[in-house]
Amino acid sequence: MSAAAALLALAACAPAPRPAAPLAPPPAAPALPAGLDVRRMGAGPRLALVEREGDPAPALAVAVASGSDAIATTALAALLEHRFKRAGLEVQVRAFGHGLQIEHSPASLSGITPLIETLVQAVGAPVLAGSSELELVGERLDALARNPLDAAPLLPIARCGGQLGILPGQALPDPRSKDGAEQIERWRAAAFAVGRMAVAMVGPAPWCSETARALARRGGWPAAQAPEQRWPERDELGCYASPAIAPERAVLDVAMLLPQAQAAAAAVARVGLPRSPLAAKAAALPDPWRLDAARAVASGAGGCALFTFSTAEPVPDATRLGEAAARAVALVRSRHACPSLWVCRRRIGARPPWRQISCWRVCGGRCRARSAQQASSRSPSAAWPRSQGRATC
Repeated sequence: MSAAAALLALAACAPAPRPAAPLAPPPAAPALPAGLDVRRMGAGPRLALVEREGDPAPALAVAVASGSDAIATTALAALLEHRFKRAGLEVQVRAFGHGLQIEHSPASLSGITPLIETLVQAVGAPVLAGSSELELVGERLDALARNPLDAAPLLPIARCGGQLGILPGQALPDPRSKDGAEQIERWRAAAFAVGRMAVAMVGPAPWCSETARALARRGGWPAAQAPEQRWPERDELGCYASPAIAPERAVLDVAMLLPQAQAAAAAVARVGLPRSPLAAKAAALPDPWRLDAARAVASGAGGCALFTFSTAEPVPDATRLGEAAARAVALVRSRHACPSLWVCRRRIGARPPWRQISCWRVCGGRCRARSAQQASSRSPSAAWPRSQGRATC
């Protein structure tokens, strides 16, 4: 299913609206892969087809860019899982921070039409209080509550990267109650609009043709269109102390929101090349950083490129550590020319005075550092959470 999942990321996510403030032009989006046929199916969801002759396991997938949070997508994924199982179809439903994905490998060509029929019924049926399907929803929400994020600064990172995560003690609806069932019904009605959905098929030509015919024949898709995606107004930064990190060490995560999912994938692909310029330059900074991970995620708002760095050497001084983080963030920004949201957080070794350190803005909004030296020359003494304005470089 990896091929179908990757194709869905390209087909399901339309470019997000540009920010109101004039920003630098976003990176050009790479062309879609050769052989990918993306179609608009009238009143139905978009369809992505890849003909792959001789494929022993053709696969169909459905992506829903719900635009909601981890709580809503967890509840909706459980709801669909129960409805498909009740219809006799064993499908895999995965929840993410801003959407969900359905995957299934039909046993034969004749299984495609029943799958599409069941999908339309599953997303269109209202949620009724007291129904048996809400038991599974409650179990999944309970499991989500048992595994919260470590701290609040992780929430923007999780949101940008599509990770399931809530804050410790965050209130959850009770699906077994009338109010909880009504809340889940509101989520269902908003999320399963045809403008938020896309279908992908990877397999031989007859399987692709049958999928297109089944979608063209089937009406009854939820007609409401997806609401307009709002571009973030400013950068978000934060930090917290973590006992899992050794003293005088730190981990820096940078999440970069881009208008096109393809642009985020291309940015991460460049980092994965041998002797990546970003990794080499981070290692050559006065206080070097090691690039530990890079990944790209598609969403209804475009794409998110995430980079994780860790200090390559101990940094004993708090001010020096802050300046090192500023250089690393400016380096990523200059390499990829991110036009909007930047989220950063630093996990600091839990030993005084590290617990008192806060993050600060390097550059924000319309301003972008021209060099790491220029960004690091600014004083980090003013903590970002106290400032509502935009920094200058």
